[in-house]
Amino acid sequence: AVLLAQLLRHGGDLVLVQEVQRGVEVLEVDDPGLPGCRLLPHLLLDLRARIMQAVEAAQKAKTIAGTLEARVIVRVSEDNQVQVTRKYRAELDEIFVISDLRFEESSSFAVETSKTPNTRCERCWRHREDVGSHAAYPALCGRCATVLAEAAMPTV
Repeated sequence: AVLLAQLLRHGGDLVLVQEVQRGVEVLEVDDPGLPGCRLLPHLLLDLRARIMQAVEAAQKAKTIAGTLEARVIVRVSEDNQVQVTRKYRAELDEIFVISDLRFEESSSFAVETSKTPNTRCERCWRHREDVGSHAAYPALCGRCATVLAEAAMPTV
């Protein structure tokens, strides 16, 4: 989580793309849970390129207006793709800027794009299943409602 959070703090995929193009090893981390982690930047860029290709096709077909309206189901097949999507699942929505991103393990790689049925959060503009589930903030997703609730709490 810290690994990808560092990328997000510095402009996310833009820094990742620039550093990989310059030949800099962005994520050189000793991670026993993820063999071959030196390939992580290239793997993320490849996944992102394939996802964005499908999203752009859906935009041209007028199925969706933008990435935040998309429901993207990525069927991953290679072992390293499966490991990365399992380990860094929480961060991948932010890295790929997709509101409704799902990963499934499959025998072959595929990306399926459609319009998400979820409601848009008025604060972060992401389409989330939990928008409206908090009485105090009916137009917000759970994450945004939690942030505002914590900000409203008096300090002791």
